[in-house]
Amino acid sequence: MTALPTKQPTSGARGIHFGASRPRVRVRFFLAVLLAVSIAQAQPSGTISATVAGEEERDRLIERVAELATTNPARALELHGSALDLLRVFPDPVREYQLTASLSYAAQYIPEPDLDLAAGFAERSLTIAESLRRHDWIASAVHQLSAIRWKQNRYPDAIRLTQRSLRLRQNLGDRDGEARSLNNLGLLHSLIGNYVDAAENHHASLLIKEELGDQAGVATSYNNLGIIYLQTGDYHRALDYHRRARDLLEPLGPSPALADALDNLGRSHFFLGEYDTALQFHFRALTMEETLGRREAMALTFDLIAEVYGALGDTAKALEYHRDAYLLHRELGSLRYQVISLLGQARLLNQLSRPEEALPLLEEARRLADDLDVTPQLVQAYELLAETHALLQDYRLAYNYHVRFKTLHDLLVNSESSGRLAEIESELQRDRQQQEIRLLRQEAEIQDLTIRARTQDLELLQREKSMAVLWRNSLTGGLVLCLILVGLLHNRARLRRQSAQALEIKNNEISAQSRRLEEQSQELARAGKKVRLLLEQRNAILASIHDILVTLDERICITYVNTQAVEFFGRSSEELLGRPLADAFPQSLHSPLESEIRDAIRTGKTRRSEHYCAADRRWLEIRMYPFSGGISLFCADITERKWGEEELRSLTRHLEHRISEQTDAAQGHAARVRLLAAELAETEQRERRRLAQSLHDNLQQLVVVARMNLGALRRGCVDPALRQSISQTEDLLGEAIETSRNLTVELSPPILNESGLIPALEWLAGRLGEKHGLKVNLRLRAIPTTIPSSLAHFLFQASREMLYNVIKHAAIREATLILHADRPGRLTLEVEDAGAGFDPGATLTREAQNNDCFGLFSIKERLVFLGGSLQVDSAPGSGTRITLVAPVDAAENTPSAAR
Repeated sequence: MTALPTKQPTSGARGIHFGASRPRVRVRFFLAVLLAVSIAQAQPSGTISATVAGEEERDRLIERVAELATTNPARALELHGSALDLLRVFPDPVREYQLTASLSYAAQYIPEPDLDLAAGFAERSLTIAESLRRHDWIASAVHQLSAIRWKQNRYPDAIRLTQRSLRLRQNLGDRDGEARSLNNLGLLHSLIGNYVDAAENHHASLLIKEELGDQAGVATSYNNLGIIYLQTGDYHRALDYHRRARDLLEPLGPSPALADALDNLGRSHFFLGEYDTALQFHFRALTMEETLGRREAMALTFDLIAEVYGALGDTAKALEYHRDAYLLHRELGSLRYQVISLLGQARLLNQLSRPEEALPLLEEARRLADDLDVTPQLVQAYELLAETHALLQDYRLAYNYHVRFKTLHDLLVNSESSGRLAEIESELQRDRQQQEIRLLRQEAEIQDLTIRARTQDLELLQREKSMAVLWRNSLTGGLVLCLILVGLLHNRARLRRQSAQALEIKNNEISAQSRRLEEQSQELARAGKKVRLLLEQRNAILASIHDILVTLDERICITYVNTQAVEFFGRSSEELLGRPLADAFPQSLHSPLESEIRDAIRTGKTRRSEHYCAADRRWLEIRMYPFSGGISLFCADITERKWGEEELRSLTRHLEHRISEQTDAAQGHAARVRLLAAELAETEQRERRRLAQSLHDNLQQLVVVARMNLGALRRGCVDPALRQSISQTEDLLGEAIETSRNLTVELSPPILNESGLIPALEWLAGRLGEKHGLKVNLRLRAIPTTIPSSLAHFLFQASREMLYNVIKHAAIREATLILHADRPGRLTLEVEDAGAGFDPGATLTREAQNNDCFGLFSIKERLVFLGGSLQVDSAPGSGTRITLVAPVDAAENTPSAAR
């Protein structure tokens, strides 16, 4: 898989700068030249020596630039000014071509690549090669320029240049270069979604590589064909091609192509739902890329691994790999891939219900996608921004981003439909022209055959006339004449037979040609029917577009208008076609709209803008899609939306004011409710302590005394049956004492009142292990030194209730309890188990209906009164995680060391 760079140049030089770099070198050089000229005036032989020395200096410097272009491109660009100065003094087109070609390569690989500068040098080297008529150099320069246009995301220009490079390689008989051009052409076609042409080009490249015996080249073609089948959804065929590529490359040892093949194998298995196998191939590729030092490929593999972990449900690992990919993309300056990693992180954070962390990532992704003008990623960013703001309950912004997403998505679909229609029309036009050319050639062949037959008949008539003249003028040579005449008649008969045979053959050929013409006419009729059908489909599609559609050429003249455009301009299509846009829409003349249209045609980038028509007080949203030779404008009347947005802003301000008032009132009410809840909890704890104290001081003492009296009575009794009865009564009283003690502990554990929450939780874990065999793993970290008594009692009771639920329902004997202060003023309690799981919604509903005194529903309601929250993550067969978040008074929030 070939990773395409997408970085657009944002700063730096534009074009070729000939007057830069080392003034001292130039001064020394010109002084040397002046000295050489002075010596030459005194001694003529000195001129030759100075010239030779200057040419040697020129050649040495140009060779130095070529050497540094691959190892130190920044230094090579520093030397280009001196080299050009030498070329002015000692011009040599061959050396200038070598210099500009090297500088074009260097400008692409400086720390901040300047693709415009590289393109300027490439165009200069192409001009020199054309002037020298060196077709091999022309092919190399065209190939270099197409690669630069590729990196600039100017795919139509890159395709046109690659096709020219292909024709040059074919004319030169350069089979290897022809295969490379076909391969690049296939990659470019796949980038613009033209998968049929992409597959044809890769197949043609594959045949040439097989003919040349280039095993690595064959594997590359297999790889690229597999990618096309991945993009078209034929995953089994993609897997077959990627396996072929791997089998060819593995005997050759580690290589970038083998790493790409392993990554593509992982991708194929991923789409087939075989996630574990996909991870194995991705990790093999990652190890090889790290060994080869391919950092950009490593970043892409990180993203692929993250996607697999996301499909496996391991969101934490997926998020980690997406972050690693983003950091590496940012270090390498790969802006487009930064957008992809940011979107992946944001999507995972939304799944984890962490929209506040996803929001800044999405804003950065949206900014980068907008700067790069990559519409698909921008559409995804708007969609995720709408989802994130909805999770944050900011529904106004969520609605705005959803409107942007919907508009841009529809625009992208309309643009792709229009582009595909243009491709279909162009293909049909080519087919029609080829059919017409074949018909004309066949008609010319038939005419040629007819002319030849007539020529043979004329020759026979001329010979007959000659024989008649000879007969009239040669009376004396009768016998000789008769003999000659017999011979001529025999020859004539032979010629007639030959002519008849030739004519029969020609007639048969003409009949065959006529049959072929008839078949081709029928084929042409079918093609015409297909064209009419496609045109009808195109017209139907265009008719379904409710926007105003106007197509312009490079001179800003109208070449197509739809029905909505005719109604908007108030003129017929005949009056509009061929006229400048300013005639139909005077407000565009010398306006920002005209400048934007010209700039879009010049740069080839899509644009979107909004314009206000003062004449009829309407707002128009104009989307511009340039193509080769012109531009398409989709105009939508957004007046109602604009006024609606203004009204919405007014209503929003009013609503925000009302919400602010209601919020203040609700906050006051909530504060009073929380105060009452705190007092209720404190009252409950006091009552629990009172009951526990009463049980301990009264009931337990009475039962103990009764048991002691029974013991004394048993010892003095002589009746065995009575002694046994008294002993049984003592046992019952012992059980009553134990039950009373347990009830005392359940009501208000003394350790909770005396030592605090953390020792109480440790005691609870030990008690559950001794009595019920439940192993409780405690994780206590960053706990505040002081916790309000009411909150400590509530958290203890909630922990006990959830752990008893594990014993009763989870069918497992191990659980984890986590208590930590992840934020100031907030305590988080989590209880996890890997048991049977349950349906949270059904359980909470059932507890609410049964009025459970301390179930999950009751815990949730008490947390709401305290200003906290409860989240239950569980499903049948998938274990359970219950998370309680409770506020802590800020004055008592001093963290302690982690346990």
